[in-house]
Amino acid sequence: MSKRIERNEIAEQGVLNNLLEPLKDLVDALDLADEKLQEFATNVKKNVKSADDAKGMRELEDATNRTNKAFQQKLEIDKQREKLTKDIEKAEAKLVLMQEKEFEQLQDTTEEISKQNKVKREARKALADEIILNDKNAGTLEKLAAQNRVLRREREKLNLDTEEGAKRLKEINQQLDANNEAINENR
Repeated sequence: MSKRIERNEIAEQGVLNNLLEPLKDLVDALDLADEKLQEFATNVKKNVKSADDAKGMRELEDATNRTNKAFQQKLEIDKQREKLTKDIEKAEAKLVLMQEKEFEQLQDTTEEISKQNKVKREARKALADEIILNDKNAGTLEKLAAQNRVLRREREKLNLDTEEGAKRLKEINQQLDANNEAINENR
């Protein structure tokens, strides 16, 4: 019997999960940073309204510089988010391809096992019939029935397009007829 191919022999279980989880966590962190940046922008707008004196102007200039810096950071974060999103999509596509390949291999293995099981069943049947034919204690009718099964299996495998195959078919049919006649006479 063939050894069953396990999923982890094709691709390690969760092989891409180790890559996807940190990337998803990073996207969440970037979303949080974006939210904080928007809160900061709201505070700056409030400060702009109170910029009537020199102190207010300095605060406005500082807030403007911080806003510009935060905006640059946001652009950088957006670039990273876009890159991470593409990486996640690539990883998910790779995972889908691996799963499809795994499924195909599993189907191939299943087909091969089915073929091997069929061959084994046929071999068991042939062996059982050979044992009966060689058993000195087996009865005549039992031996005739076993011989008929052997002849029918041989007949199924004949190539009737050749002269030799057609000739053997006639011989097998004659022998089957003789065996069946003997079986029917002794019932």
